[in-house]
Amino acid sequence: WKDYYDGLLAFYLRRNMKFDSDALPAFSGVLKVLSKTLGPFHFGLPKKYFGRSLLWTDPHYGVFKRRAHFPSWSWAGW
Repeated sequence: WKDYYDGLLAFYLRRNMKFDSDALPAFSGVLKVLSKTLGPFHFGLPKKYFGRSLLWTDPHYGVFKRRAHFPSWSWAGW
């Protein structure tokens, strides 16, 4: 599951959002499909693997700016 989730997330994170608040809603369709297998998500991270999911990495190596609408520990916050 992790490679699949990471691949989708890396693809998504390359996109530019016009509004910072769109970060999580724009990925919500993917999360809805993934939740059928992984269960519920919390700020874009699967609750079932929450600890492991906190180890997400930035595929762009620090070019993101902080999105204040979301927690800093979630990819949605960057």
